[in-house]
Amino acid sequence: MTQNDALKDLDYIKSVALSGENAPLHGGRYGLFWGSLLCITFLAHWFVGSGTAGIDPNFVGAVWMAYGVCAVIGSIVLGLSMKDKNSNAAAQKVERHVWSSFAFALLALFIGIVGQIALGQASAAMFDLVLPFAFAGYGMAYLTTAAFGNHARLRLPGYGSIIAAAIAMAFYGRVELYLFAAVAIILVIVLPAIGTLKLERQHA
Repeated sequence: MTQNDALKDLDYIKSVALSGENAPLHGGRYGLFWGSLLCITFLAHWFVGSGTAGIDPNFVGAVWMAYGVCAVIGSIVLGLSMKDKNSNAAAQKVERHVWSSFAFALLALFIGIVGQIALGQASAAMFDLVLPFAFAGYGMAYLTTAAFGNHARLRLPGYGSIIAAAIAMAFYGRVELYLFAAVAIILVIVLPAIGTLKLERQHA
């Protein structure tokens, strides 16, 4: 192998590394779907739970049942839409795995709360804990993803999510928590997701 061949190989390896570093993230559609669904659900929870809707506040359970149905259908559709996506770049793998891990952690918390309520050790108000936990998880997921590749823009919603977690905890036990969460979710999930989708389309 000549020196020129070696240099060409090095240039090729460098170009591959840079392409991976600049690879667009594929989580935009997930963020837009989940963020929009959560925003609507949080607003509906506040609307019913605060009595503004003029119906029994206990009907917030029906709101979350509707959320569950939409979540299942949306997850299936999103999964099918991602079949042809090549997500092998480091940042793409990190994004996929860190958000998946966070989802399992959130599910574990939810199951734990349901168990406590079923055993008569807690009231339904304990579900409020899910929101600050979720915002903190968003922050960790964003900041971890931002550390890989050229995705420093995710630091802003990352730190914003952590701040939102602290504020959400301050609203614990109050129905206004869900109104705050509806606004916060637009800022830290929906808007960043739109930005990610735009970047993905630019690289398509």
